Amino acid sequence: MTYMRMAKNLIKYDFPGYYTKMFGDMVSSQIQQSDRLKTTPAALIKLWIDCLTKLENWNKDRNALHVLNIIAKYCFTREDWQTSFLEHFNSVYKVPVVES
Repeated sequence: MTYMRMAKNLIKYDFPGYYTKMFGDMVSSQIQQSDRLKTTPAALIKLWIDCLTKLENWNKDRNALHVLNIIAKYCFTREDWQTSFLEHFNSVYKVPVVES
């Protein structure tokens, strides 16, 4: 990488990229139009959270975290969605107790 390109990258921040934006819009659209898809928003939220958190190093991937942020915005609008969202992440981050 040249110095000029590095300097340009510092000035122009291009995140999220085109495909990440489009994917986030698709997930958002699916949640909003769940009736047309003959499913519930809660089922779609669970599906996408499960898919994204099964990716390798998902918690370090800016694109996966960006889409999870979009999903989180929907989850915190209704209490039942918020509960399932938090339960999922509690199970993901639960540290198993090692007995000696």
